[in-house]
Amino acid sequence: MPTFASRNVHHLLAAAAAWLEEAGVEEGKRNATLLLAHLLHCSPEALPFLDHPIDTECVVRFGELLERRARREPLQYILGEWDFWDFTIEVTPEVLIPRPETEVLVERVLSWAKSAPSLPMTEFLDLGTGSGAIALALLREIPESRGVAIDISEGALGIARRNAERLGLLARLTLLRGDLFTPLPPGVRFPLIVSNPPYVAWEAKGHLQPEIVEHEPHVALFAPHGGLDIIERILTEAPSRLLPGGGLFIEIGEDQAALVEAFAAQTGKFRSIGIARDLAGKPRIFSAVRA
Repeated sequence: MPTFASRNVHHLLAAAAAWLEEAGVEEGKRNATLLLAHLLHCSPEALPFLDHPIDTECVVRFGELLERRARREPLQYILGEWDFWDFTIEVTPEVLIPRPETEVLVERVLSWAKSAPSLPMTEFLDLGTGSGAIALALLREIPESRGVAIDISEGALGIARRNAERLGLLARLTLLRGDLFTPLPPGVRFPLIVSNPPYVAWEAKGHLQPEIVEHEPHVALFAPHGGLDIIERILTEAPSRLLPGGGLFIEIGEDQAALVEAFAAQTGKFRSIGIARDLAGKPRIFSAVRA
């Protein structure tokens, strides 16, 4: 635990930031700021204006949170929540931490939906919903829609349910447990299917940060066959679950674009196959339309 010479907010943050960075945590100042704001139930922007000493009990708790972060527990899990799109959701080690790349997926879906007026977006399917982030963003942005969200993890579905309740969207969301399309009744089809599936190759495990490898759920991260196994299953099965002209959007690894495009093309079931880039300019979002 860091040693604090003062209970003044400025000194607490400076000492905490330096200590975290010595422990190998990137962006020590940002991490320290968010943790202290969380403890004090205030916005990070309000911290510089707190000119009174922080009480001793709170300083002790701050030190405990810093120790957890120094052990490389993700900041998001320590806080218990994180922002996605225009809302805040609960996150725990049962679910992946929502990332900016997935917001790009939502953006691409919404852009496509606006250009497909002949196919009303009354319902969509979210495969591997996790925290429910994608489904909840779409429900907020497409008010007339209903969602079906599937996950293999009961714990993840519990988080998604609480997030839907938190946002007042549970009445429009059906949560099902199972492996990809298996919980669906025969013949059910959708105008839209979205997924942020496991796509990291097991071989890449040794190159990832401890925050990811040691804390995020492996079932939602890793897939066999170079990370392509689940993506290829979705591409194989999705045509029978899409309405003609329906859209399929999948988040993929930055080195998988050519392989995913080729696999989709060889099914002969899609048109308008394409790849969109994320905020870092990396190929990230696969899209296609059911022929």
